Amino acid sequence: EERNRSQIEHLPECAALLAMVKPRVIVLAHTATSGTMGKDAEAAMVARIERETGVPFITAFGSVVAALAHLGAKCIALGTPYAADTTETTKKNLEAHGLEVASVARLENVKNIYEETAARARELARKADSAPAQAVFLSGVGMPTLDALEGIEADLGKPAVSSAAAMLWNALRVAGVIEPVSGCGSLLAGRR
Repeated sequence: EERNRSQIEHLPECAALLAMVKPRVIVLAHTATSGTMGKDAEAAMVARIERETGVPFITAFGSVVAALAHLGAKCIALGTPYAADTTETTKKNLEAHGLEVASVARLENVKNIYEETAARARELARKADSAPAQAVFLSGVGMPTLDALEGIEADLGKPAVSSAAAMLWNALRVAGVIEPVSGCGSLLAGRR
């Protein structure tokens, strides 16, 4: 939580530095930060950074919401590598954006999200899934999910979206890149 608040405090100055190279889009690549901000504060931050930099600014969490809407998923299963309190904050933030969270699972024994494996991400998706869920969402940009999404979708028979996949999909879309990306799930492949 403290790290998230520090990142939020420095977002405008970091975005201003990035804007100097005139990117097509700037991305906040940290899903849990949006939970710390909450829906309204995140929207205000996005608007402020876009206004101050003149560059489209997206968040990982906002990208997830956009991706799930694109897929038509209103009821989802949630899997996280987070502690219980951060998982609950993520669930509440999804609900604040109008999504129903049918089931929730946490990946146990996570010491460092960046040291996790695609196999553990796949295990988490299976654990999180439930019959009412129209899609599975795996939170955490740092969790290695891109290589797991095709297998997860084959296992579960429904779309699987991760923070990393949604962020990449949305950044490419905002930047005007429309070519499909294969091997990283149906969202990036443009199959849904």
